[in-house]
Amino acid sequence: MFGDLFNMSLYDSSLLIQSIPGLLISLSGLILMGSVLIDATDDPRLAGVPVILEANCILAFKGNIELTFAMYLSSMSQSPLFIYRRYFRYVFDNSSMVLAQSVAIGLVIGLIGMAGGILSGGLSEGLGLSILAGALVSCILTSILFIILLVISIELSKFMDINPDNIILPTISSFGDYTNVRSLVYFTKWFRDSSPSSCLSYIFLSISLMPLCLCFVLVSKKRIPLQPVEVLLATYGISTASGYVLETFSTRFPVLAPSFPVFGGMSVSIAFIYLHRIFTSINNRTIHNSRKSYITLVLASILMSLCYLGMAALMGILYSREFCVLFIISFVFQVTILLSGISLLVEYLDKKEEDTGVLALPLISSISDLLSTGFLITICVILDLFDIKNGF
Repeated sequence: MFGDLFNMSLYDSSLLIQSIPGLLISLSGLILMGSVLIDATDDPRLAGVPVILEANCILAFKGNIELTFAMYLSSMSQSPLFIYRRYFRYVFDNSSMVLAQSVAIGLVIGLIGMAGGILSGGLSEGLGLSILAGALVSCILTSILFIILLVISIELSKFMDINPDNIILPTISSFGDYTNVRSLVYFTKWFRDSSPSSCLSYIFLSISLMPLCLCFVLVSKKRIPLQPVEVLLATYGISTASGYVLETFSTRFPVLAPSFPVFGGMSVSIAFIYLHRIFTSINNRTIHNSRKSYITLVLASILMSLCYLGMAALMGILYSREFCVLFIISFVFQVTILLSGISLLVEYLDKKEEDTGVLALPLISSISDLLSTGFLITICVILDLFDIKNGF
């Protein structure tokens, strides 16, 4: 397969040209998110808050529902049977469902954060309430922002005659990741300075939003299919375990805080471009050259890993040369695994006549979490054995 990288006839130049800007935007957002995590782990106001655990969970849990919505909405906008009146009704109904799910996810992440705080050595009442309130409020507000930006981005893509498959998913994904983590850190600190009664009020108001949203969802005639409970439990369990491992090792290996969002986030962004193109071709019954897309996106993974290390150096995040080499090799290897996994998964789901988008997204995200955690900790352990340090 790697020999095909030197065969120019196998590249989809249109895919590469259109996907690179979106991936660069994704990369910028993920680098900023890494910087937020570096600052958060050193912030005394967040002492006792398992920030990396919560961040990993919010990216996995919330990212799945938002990307599923983005994928269906983008595909619908490209349908030859597109009608604006039905489109905006579809947007409203499913936005209500996304908001209801965000409330539930915020509650779950808050409880996971509280459990992480207990495992790390104790949890006071004030800290527990600030973790729960911060997770709920940040999930709700960032979901509203995500929905607005998603609709605007799709309309701009249509106006500029750009395929949203190559722009929407990576751009929205990374921006959503950054705003999710940034707002989580901000509101957790904000509620740390609030009284317990104030935290309880915000928690009650946030949870009260769920039944209101569900009223609109229940009367909707066309909703995005929900992910099966067993798939959700499995993927949430994997992401939570990965986050806890990262949180535990981050004290010993500070390099994990800035590198894990990029390693996992960028590989998923690249993989979702591939998944979305397949999904759109299936839904709209169009032809898709999977081999060309595969080779092109492997090349994109090499370019993005090089761009990341260069941009990180400019921002003062100085990795050792050995880390850089191992990072590039592991990152490209992970992308190839995810792309191959998508091909096999789509083929399997198609035979079973299952919904590709609903089932593939959480599974790919969880696999990426697992692989990213394994690769990065392995890299850190190898460098630690040879006493190789990074410059921050």
